[in-house]
Amino acid sequence: MIVPMKKVTLLALRADEGAALDALRDLGVMQVTLSGARSDGSNTLQERRDGMRRAASSLRQFAAEGGYRVPAAAADPAAGRDAAATVAALLTRRGELSAEETEIRRRLEELSLLGDFDSSLLEKLRCDGVNLLVCSGTAEDFARAAEAAETIGCYELARRKGRVAFAVVAPSDADVSAYPVMRIGRNEDPRRLSRRLEVIVSEQRQIRRRLTVLIRKCAAIEAAAEEVTGQLEFSLVRDSLAEHGEIVTLSGFVPAPEMEKIAAAARRFGWGFMASDPDESDNVPVLIASTRFSRFIRPLFDFLDIIPGYRELDMSAVIMVFFTIFYAMIVGDAGYGALFLAGTLFAMRRLKDRPAAKLPLKLMLILSSATIVWGVLCGSYFGVAWGGLKCLTDPALKDRSIQLFCFILAVAQLSAGRLFQAFRNRQWRNAGANIGWMLVIWGNFLLTVLLLLKPAGFHPGRFMAGFYGVGLTLILLCGLNWKNPAEVFQFPFSVIGSFTDVLSYIRLFAVGMAGACIAQSFNGMGTDVIRSNPWLFLLGVVVIVCGHLLNLALAMMGVLVHAVRLNTLEFSNHAGLSWSGQKFTPFKHNNQEGKP
Repeated sequence: MIVPMKKVTLLALRADEGAALDALRDLGVMQVTLSGARSDGSNTLQERRDGMRRAASSLRQFAAEGGYRVPAAAADPAAGRDAAATVAALLTRRGELSAEETEIRRRLEELSLLGDFDSSLLEKLRCDGVNLLVCSGTAEDFARAAEAAETIGCYELARRKGRVAFAVVAPSDADVSAYPVMRIGRNEDPRRLSRRLEVIVSEQRQIRRRLTVLIRKCAAIEAAAEEVTGQLEFSLVRDSLAEHGEIVTLSGFVPAPEMEKIAAAARRFGWGFMASDPDESDNVPVLIASTRFSRFIRPLFDFLDIIPGYRELDMSAVIMVFFTIFYAMIVGDAGYGALFLAGTLFAMRRLKDRPAAKLPLKLMLILSSATIVWGVLCGSYFGVAWGGLKCLTDPALKDRSIQLFCFILAVAQLSAGRLFQAFRNRQWRNAGANIGWMLVIWGNFLLTVLLLLKPAGFHPGRFMAGFYGVGLTLILLCGLNWKNPAEVFQFPFSVIGSFTDVLSYIRLFAVGMAGACIAQSFNGMGTDVIRSNPWLFLLGVVVIVCGHLLNLALAMMGVLVHAVRLNTLEFSNHAGLSWSGQKFTPFKHNNQEGKP
C-alpha cells in the first residue's frame, strides 16, 4: 500500500540551524522540499562529486576494455579522494595525447607523398631569399602552376593516386593563394613527427600502466563520491532554509507512521513544527509499504524506474501475480526454467553477502519456478515434447486452449484493475463507471472467444448483450461527462480500445509459440547435421546450443517488451495508473537503510 504522507514545516532558531539539520538527518524520515537555491559551496561540492563519479566510471570502462576485474575492496574515502584527482589528471593527459597523436598521424599521411625531407632546409632556403613553395594538388594544378607567368621554376616531386607533389620557385611577392601550397612548419618533417609519435605512444603506455594499478582504487573513489554526495545533500538542504529574522523554517513530507519521531525530536530539540495533509497541488513523494509477496516485484519497478502516483493505487501484488504468469508463458520451457533456477541458486550462494542482490534473486527464483511449472504442464523440455496436460499438448487442442487462457488472464487482470478503482473511494458515480467498464470487458471477452476460437455449441448472445447493455448504460450515466464534447466524441473509440486491450493478451500465445518453434527448429537442424555424418556430432551440438542461447535471448526480450507492456499499459489504463510518482527520498545519512 502507498503510505500516507504529512506535509511538515519545521521551525528552529537560526543559531541552531546546523545542529537542527544534523538531528533531522539522523532521524532520516523527512524528504525536504528543496527551494532550488544554490550556494557557491553547493556548486563546488557538485563539481567535486561529478568529477569523482566520472573518474570511477572511466576506470570501470578502462577495466572492461582491458579485461581487468574491478576488486570489491573495502572502500576508503580518504584514499579515494587522492586517487580520483590522480585519475582525473591521467585521463586529461590521456585525452590530450590522443588528440595530438591523431593530428600527427593525419599530418604524416599528408606528408607521406613528399617522402623523407628535412624541414629546416626549407627554412634555410627561405632565409637565403629562395621562395620555395611545396605544393600538393591534381595534375591540372601542377600544369597551371608550371604555366603561371610569375612561376620561376616548377618541379614534380612525386605522384600517387591522382595527387601530385611539386615544388614551385616564385618571386617573394608572388600571390601564394594561386598555388595549392602545403603549410610545413619548422619541425614538421616526417622524422621529427615520427620521433614525437614514439614519445606519445610511450607516455600513453605509462598512463595505461598507472590506470591499471589504480583500478583497485575504484571502490574507494566511489565511496568518496558518496561521501561528497552526503555533503552536497546537506548543503542543498541548508540552502533551502527560509530565514525569518532569528527563525529559520524548512518544509517537506514525512510518512504518517513516522510523525511521532518528528514530534519527539521537536520536543527534545525545541523545534516548532506544523503538520497538515498534502494539498491536491502538492507533488507528494511516494513510499510503498510492500507485503511479503508484493515486495518481490520491486526490482522490476526499480529497473523500469516507475512508481505509481501518490493518489493512485498500489497494484504491486496484482502485477506480481500476472507478471509471473506472463514470464512463464513467454519463456515457456521447463528446461529453460531449470537453467534459470540453477543460475539463480548459484548466484544466491555467491552473492549471499550482498543485501542489494537478495530481492532480485528471489524474484528470479519465483519466475524460474513458475517457468518450470508451465513447461511441465506444456510438456516442453528444451524444445523436446514429453508428457504434459492433454489440453496443452494435443495438436488439436493446445492452440485454442492457450489462447482461451490468454483471454481469461485478460478479463481477470483488467477486471481487477476496474474493481480496485471502483472501491478506491465512496463516490457512487466512480463505482458505477468502473463496474460498467468491467462488464464491457466481460462482453469483450465473450466476443473475442466467439470470433477467434469459435467453440462448438458456444452461443453467448444473451450474456454478451447483457454485459454490453448494462455496462454501457452505467458508463453513459456515471462515467461520461456530457458537457465535454471531446469526451463524448472519444467514447466510442474508448469502447473499441477496451476490446483491443483484451485481444492484446493473445501476444502471450504468439510469443510463446514462436519460442517453441525456434527451439524445435534448431533441435531439428542439429539432429540433421549429426545424422548426416557422425563425425559432425560436435557441430550438431554447437548448432543446438547456439540456437537455444539465441532463443533464450529472444525470450528475455519478449518478457521486457510484452510482459512489461501488458502490465504498464493495458492493465495500467484500466487500473488508473499513470506511473507518475516521485520516489520518497528522505534526508538521511548515505549508509542509512531506507524505510520499507
